[in-house]
Amino acid sequence: MMESRVRADMAIIGGGLAGTALAWAMVRRGVEVVVIDPEEPCTSSRVAAGLVTPIAGQRFVVSWDYEDAWPLARAHYADVEQASGQTLVRDRPMVRLIENEREAGFWANKRETLPRHLWRDLLPEDLPEGIDAPLGGMVMPGAARLDVPGYLSASRRLLGETGLCRYLSARVPVDGGLSRCHEGWRLDPLAVLARRVVFCQGFEAADNPWF
Repeated sequence: MMESRVRADMAIIGGGLAGTALAWAMVRRGVEVVVIDPEEPCTSSRVAAGLVTPIAGQRFVVSWDYEDAWPLARAHYADVEQASGQTLVRDRPMVRLIENEREAGFWANKRETLPRHLWRDLLPEDLPEGIDAPLGGMVMPGAARLDVPGYLSASRRLLGETGLCRYLSARVPVDGGLSRCHEGWRLDPLAVLARRVVFCQGFEAADNPWF
């Protein structure tokens, strides 16, 4: 059996938005973590637009746990901004145009049920020159945009500086590469030993045999 070169309290599989948020939460609690990520350019987090909207989807649904989760996330991003000296979140109203008659029907049914502090009616001055909205729309004053690549890069640097977080650029072969042992979990051939393993793989979790 290969000797473990990396030991940690927790191995986080995936270094996107979810894995990075978990790494921050653990490091702030003094937990030693190793983040394992293939650093591929086309993962969900790295191509994400970073839009934060209180109302989303064709059916105009309030984003899950928005009222409680977004203030916590915004405070976290502010901490990373202060530590990194970078602007990572820009708070700006976002315009949502009604695309077709189907959406117009959804909007007509939902608009009076949605919290009014999350949206307002679209006004002519909200539209740039040359853009028309024959079916109308709405504006979300509390929307924002996260610089996802900038946040991930800054987090990796700052987390590494804590001495509690290591990054490994690799893909974990979860089918045969992960095994239980008396000390926790072994991740081979990476020679990682961790007490706990958390998967933050996004859509790739659909093919994970451990689920």
